[in-house]
Amino acid sequence: MKKRTTIFKKITKLSFAAVSCASLILAPANGINTTFQNYCITACASSNHADSDTIILSNMQDACVHYGNEISWISHNYRYELRLTKYGNLTLTDRFTNSKKAIWSSNSGVGKNCAPSSTSFRMVLQNDGNLVIYSYINRIATAIWNTQTVDHAHVTNHFSLRLSNQGELYIYDKDRKQSIWSSRNAIECTALSNTILYASQCISSKNRRYRAVMQGDGNFVIYGRDNNGFETATWHTHTSGSPGAFFALQQDGNLVVYHPSNKPLYYTGTSSTPYADYKLSLGDDGVLRLVRKSDHKQIWTSG
Repeated sequence: MKKRTTIFKKITKLSFAAVSCASLILAPANGINTTFQNYCITACASSNHADSDTIILSNMQDACVHYGNEISWISHNYRYELRLTKYGNLTLTDRFTNSKKAIWSSNSGVGKNCAPSSTSFRMVLQNDGNLVIYSYINRIATAIWNTQTVDHAHVTNHFSLRLSNQGELYIYDKDRKQSIWSSRNAIECTALSNTILYASQCISSKNRRYRAVMQGDGNFVIYGRDNNGFETATWHTHTSGSPGAFFALQQDGNLVVYHPSNKPLYYTGTSSTPYADYKLSLGDDGVLRLVRKSDHKQIWTSG
């Protein structure tokens, strides 16, 4: 029989701008309730707070750089910086660390020896929901990267590219109230934290063909996108009909969809090693994989 784990959350304040924190009461697999104080809840995306995130671009807005110049945007908490480089690369960095290494990159740069000095770059959020980076050489435009988020069913909707205080770059569809693309392909929890995806938040595969989204109707769904931009649900938790439900990656190794009243609606029954580090990633094959980081053991897949 699967063992289920329940979670209760009470939001508190903590003076660290990059994360939201909470006091949690977990009922581990052994049934003993334990209270944990000030354990961080880090959501993969921030579309749950979309109105307070930095808007980079809205429908049909663009940003242009000429060869040798750059343009950048800063998150509201001043921690994260998004930069369109002089080589046409889109990079996201953490300004609070000493390392200048990008925490995410489009890897679209043409290279300093591969383009004439007359080259310019244009990043545009199209009205079909696709974010595209174009290079211009002798006034000839070439698409060098895109999020592959052409949405034939919602053309001219209210899309926006946003940067969160958690270091999340995402495309948000205001009409459907959900993210259609995220710069993150994985979420993690530690022995001191539980990770929660609230309604509208998602993670995307690195190849940008799949996304796993916590929908506003309570269902957690993986969507696959074909070459023409049409999406099809490939897997879900069968939990629709519970608006306000949320998805939790717990420190006991269990994946749970909770009703707003904290009642479990779906759980994987993977309470393996309580209070360990876990990583849930969405692969380029559209499969979610849960791995215990201490020994890299895969303990669950959606496949």
